[in-house]
Amino acid sequence: MREGSNLLAYRCMACPFFVPRTKLGEGPWEPAPRLPLGEAWGGNCAAPGLHVPDELEMRDVCNVGYARGKCERFPSDAEADAVRFSAIRDGEDLRIIYILEKDCAPLRHGLVIYSEGKFTGDLLEGALFHQVKAFVS
Repeated sequence: MREGSNLLAYRCMACPFFVPRTKLGEGPWEPAPRLPLGEAWGGNCAAPGLHVPDELEMRDVCNVGYARGKCERFPSDAEADAVRFSAIRDGEDLRIIYILEKDCAPLRHGLVIYSEGKFTGDLLEGALFHQVKAFVS
């Protein structure tokens, strides 16, 4: 970490196919677990064939990653099993580091910078872009 930077958040994982849309709230958890996007999110699945999981599935699978073998829609040839996020405040910028994981090991990573309401850095698409936006909110 560079001098003057502050580690703001470090989160676990989310399913790489999960597209978060709205916050679910605490729900039935007592206490709520530490979640990758900060809170439980509702959304849809971007695995082949658009699907909207029920709330229990979103909480137990989509929000926590490593769905391979737990979710019938998770593609067997998927590049990654989960996405991990960290954020560091660097002056006015929020530097978001994402790491795609497979079999609990880093696969590839990247950096997205959020400043003045805009994202720069790695050009992300699909579910990963929506996860970064949820992570920032």
